[in-house]
Amino acid sequence: MSRLFQALERLHRGATIPLGFGLGRAARPERAPAMLLVASFGKADRSQEAAKLADLLLFKPSGQVTQTAVKKLAEAAGELPWGIQVDTLTKEQSSLLEKQGCDFVIFNSLAVPLDALKLDDVSYLLSVPKEFSEEQARALEATPIDGVVSQEAVAPPFTLDRLMELAGLRGLFGKPFFLPISGVPSAWELECLRDAGVDGLVASADQVGPEALAELHKALREVPSRRPGKGERFTALLPQVVSASERQPAQLPDEDDDE
Repeated sequence: MSRLFQALERLHRGATIPLGFGLGRAARPERAPAMLLVASFGKADRSQEAAKLADLLLFKPSGQVTQTAVKKLAEAAGELPWGIQVDTLTKEQSSLLEKQGCDFVIFNSLAVPLDALKLDDVSYLLSVPKEFSEEQARALEATPIDGVVSQEAVAPPFTLDRLMELAGLRGLFGKPFFLPISGVPSAWELECLRDAGVDGLVASADQVGPEALAELHKALREVPSRRPGKGERFTALLPQVVSASERQPAQLPDEDDDE
């Protein structure tokens, strides 16, 4: 199992162990975040500044996935779980990534050879557009793809219709769902995204910047625990309405009883 999915399991159990796994230092108890935070980078040499500001690192290499390039990414990530986002991979490139400690791969295309999706210790995610159909989502459940990432990055402030659109897309999948963002949502917006089923946020460190990334990392650990929605809170107060078809027919007295 990849470290990404170990982190997701901890997240949903509400564990308080830091997701960086505490290698080389004493693990300090820490409140579980509302969602995982993935910091994305275009260049590996800028990732060190986010090592303490994210749960995972994502690299978006512009060149070929070569041994030299992958080794550089692994060195830049250090102890933090890391992955890459690419259009496709060959079987050989997938094996190379695993050997260098790559934890997850996000694909931008469906044209991925199945032989590149067979490693147990690497999680495979698919970037999906908002037009992704229910038929495609159902078919995806039977594939080696482990999770999905929204293709479109969103920026706060969020509106009700935007949240509904995201919730609708998320509802298509029975797999973990990650949402790219280009700004820092408010505490209430983070709570709403969590309650809509978002499992992780992907923040571009190049766009957001280290200060905002640190702010987001802290805010995710201060989101209150999930609470019942208004509909759930008021359900117990509403009278039970029985349809006409469900009503028991009235018991009419026998004619004999009148005699």
